[in-house]
Amino acid sequence: MRTIIFLLSMLISQLLISQNQWNLIYYENLDYYFKNVQYLNSSDAWAVSQGGVIAHSNNGGEDWDIQYEKPGYSFGGVHFVNNQTGYVVGWSEVCKTNNGGEDWIFQNLPNPLGLDVESVFFINPDTGWIAGSYKTIYHTTNGGNTWTSQHSYELQDHYWLLDIQFYDELHGCAVGDKLFMPYHGIIFTTDDGGETWTETIFEDSEGFKKVEYISQDTLWAASNDGKLFKSTDGGISWSVFQQIHDHLTDLQFFNSNEAYAISYSHFFSSTYNGWETWETIDLGYANSFNKFSFLDHFNGIGIDNADILKTSNGGNDWHSVFDHFTKISFFDTENGWLVDHYIPKQMYHSNDGGFSWDLFDAGNEGNIIDLDFISEQTGFAISDSSELLKTIDSGNSWEIINIPFDSMYYSNIQFIDNENGFLITGNSRFMKTEDGGETWYSYTFDTINFLRSCFFLDASNGWITGSQGLCAHTTNGGLNWDIQSFDTYYLTDIYFFNLEKGFAISYIGELFETTDGGENWEETELFDNQLINIKFVDDTNGWLVGLCKIYHTENGGYTWEEEFDLTTSGYNQSISSFSALNSDDAWFCTGNGKIFSYGLQTGISEETRIELRIFPNPANYILNIDAQFNSKNRIIEIYSIEGRFILRKEIEQWTNPVQLNISSLKAGIYILKIKGEKGVYKWIKN
Repeated sequence: MRTIIFLLSMLISQLLISQNQWNLIYYENLDYYFKNVQYLNSSDAWAVSQGGVIAHSNNGGEDWDIQYEKPGYSFGGVHFVNNQTGYVVGWSEVCKTNNGGEDWIFQNLPNPLGLDVESVFFINPDTGWIAGSYKTIYHTTNGGNTWTSQHSYELQDHYWLLDIQFYDELHGCAVGDKLFMPYHGIIFTTDDGGETWTETIFEDSEGFKKVEYISQDTLWAASNDGKLFKSTDGGISWSVFQQIHDHLTDLQFFNSNEAYAISYSHFFSSTYNGWETWETIDLGYANSFNKFSFLDHFNGIGIDNADILKTSNGGNDWHSVFDHFTKISFFDTENGWLVDHYIPKQMYHSNDGGFSWDLFDAGNEGNIIDLDFISEQTGFAISDSSELLKTIDSGNSWEIINIPFDSMYYSNIQFIDNENGFLITGNSRFMKTEDGGETWYSYTFDTINFLRSCFFLDASNGWITGSQGLCAHTTNGGLNWDIQSFDTYYLTDIYFFNLEKGFAISYIGELFETTDGGENWEETELFDNQLINIKFVDDTNGWLVGLCKIYHTENGGYTWEEEFDLTTSGYNQSISSFSALNSDDAWFCTGNGKIFSYGLQTGISEETRIELRIFPNPANYILNIDAQFNSKNRIIEIYSIEGRFILRKEIEQWTNPVQLNISSLKAGIYILKIKGEKGVYKWIKN
């Protein structure tokens, strides 16, 4: 995770906000569903998204900026001939850049019905083709100034051409599938530049996603049902050459023998003998992607929905260039810790309330799974290599204690003081320590598949929850357990105020309450969200955390009010972790790298921010920005209150005040950021 700050830092004298609300304080990901990518050279790469976004990287895919956005739109194909000239297609249109994406111009297609176009390919800056829905194919010989229809639409059979490639100006191939059952593939070939096309239907294929030329005569096509088809006569005839994993989504050849393929989104296959044999790596769902583009045998970029991944060793290992937060916890209002990425699960530290984060190397070998902080000085973490990490100085240093068990999937950790702690695992093992992790007692539930959470009031009295409706209670620190099964499949969390009153929640949104220590449970409410966490900070104030919603109570759980909804706020991911210190200070993070804070937080101190004045605020047509800069160039970025990119302006020579024309923006609250500087400022457009 790069130390880039995206915070809602307020000019209090200009804009007042109520204390009790959730504010987005950290965000750096591109929150869009990516559909295609092209890795052009060692610096430049482009990705296009379902959200109408064209994103560019100038450092080989590690960092990305939005070059163009058309809200409510969808781009599906991208092809750059060189680092200046490129084309993007989506829905019923094509747009072109002649300056590396700084400007994009929409071109006209002879597309009276507005049919979708899916793929674009240029053999040189002037000559190219576009393929799309209902067998449509378009052609240009003048860089898209004019497009002609080479194959008109046929509406009756619902065939979509998903990829088009040319070997030279004469020989080309387009592949696709049928939109409705019975699913099968279709291939178009031409040997006269598209003047005529030969159509072949493949009933032994569920549809084709990608075609690749090796030579004028040799072609490969990847099918949706995992088959590799090969042609050695220029596409006239095809045969199934090999069956790979189901659902092939992308294919790339480097020469006649060496190639990569991705299937089922996380099975990455490579061959060095033309698919006579191959090796497959299961990347796992955490590193899944469905489209890729390799610059060479080693360096590649993969995309999957809202994620972009990078490899530098030929696909053996991938890392996400975006944040994926899995755990968050705070010692106090300033000092917080965060676990980022599925693999590796590293720890990051914040000393400004969560507005900025820095990587912290605690010396652990395994991936961090869970965190538990019990005071302003003492905290614990657990890794999947059976490492217990312990700090007694608020995380400045960590001691690593090796737990004497095989590495396993830990699902929850709780310490009630410096010595007494509890662990539960995915293979139904409960563990307890009474000496700060030096020695452990273990208990295994033979009939339960998965333990999800534990909650202990003291060293003796505790409860655990898990799959198959498990709720178990112990009065002797886990030596013996009393099973209290629920009529629900999966309990996700549990909380007790005392030995009698407690709550339990389920994955399908059920809230249960007991007043007799768990002997009897009553379902008190059913929420329209999958519940994952329940947390009380005192006898009255508590939160229920769902995958997308936050509920709050101020009367000990008697009534609950919906407080925040990610789905209606324009965010694409779910809540992954929650942390609360008291009724005024709480945080949650999402799987795609956002952090929200409860209440009004200023984050960084005034001396660390740039001196900047925005006026007028609110503004109508012109926004003035007065900042204490030297004369070097600066980049101003405007985001919506939800963190969506709106516009960017580069100032080559900063002279106060800089003026932005905001007349085209809708009325609302916006955020201004000077790229590379600390401080983000909120302002209002009337």
